[in-house]
Amino acid sequence: MARALAFVMLMALCIASSVEAAPKRKAKAQAAVMEEDELDGGEAEAGIQQVYFEHNIGEDGAFVRRGDVKYKARRVNFDGKKRNAQYTGTPLTANEKKYLSELAHHDDLYSLRVVNSEGTTLAQTSVRACLLVQSNLQDGVRLHIDEKHDVRAVTLLTAATRCEEGKSNKVIVDEFSTRVKVASPPLVDEPEWNTNKPVVNPNGAPQQSTEKQGEEGSNEKKEPTFFQKYGLYILIGVVAMQFLGGGGGGGG
Repeated sequence: MARALAFVMLMALCIASSVEAAPKRKAKAQAAVMEEDELDGGEAEAGIQQVYFEHNIGEDGAFVRRGDVKYKARRVNFDGKKRNAQYTGTPLTANEKKYLSELAHHDDLYSLRVVNSEGTTLAQTSVRACLLVQSNLQDGVRLHIDEKHDVRAVTLLTAATRCEEGKSNKVIVDEFSTRVKVASPPLVDEPEWNTNKPVVNPNGAPQQSTEKQGEEGSNEKKEPTFFQKYGLYILIGVVAMQFLGGGGGGGG
């Protein structure tokens, strides 16, 4: 009888272990599929796009072509270098250099705008022309793109941080030395809500938020009690003990 009882209890424990492990294996498999889907989505890249830079150093302050930019949301190889933007500048004419020098001399603004192939302005920014000239036309441009990889804003930074009095404002180089970077949007645009602050009832007593209560309720459903898990197997063991015990008494 003791051997039979031990066998029944062992079978009950084995069945309970397999039942408990099955949901965990299923959850791990689902997590692996979700992670793979997220990685695949994160690796998807759009094609290379092209925009053009224009600046206000043409005749009477008209905007003229400064160069073009090819960019991508993620880094790719441009001319053997891994980066997400490639800038190709247009050399300055003598009149453009003269007009830019005059802007710097009078402490006027230098404006840069980004346009598409149709000539539509996508973004525009301005800096003091003297900063640009005293930087020897060394600047950095950052393109801010949206989820569709379209340019929404542009930032222009110069090597010089202030215009020094007495320093020459004459342009002595023939083209800009520009480094372009692309600022991609964040992966998640949804705001992060503060769920730690308790919600107060009209009577002044704090209460849990509905979302938190729902999470706790779902957690309670996912975590059954010990007797819900193993009650059936314990009952089988008790019945087996009664059966085997009754059979032994009848035989004596």
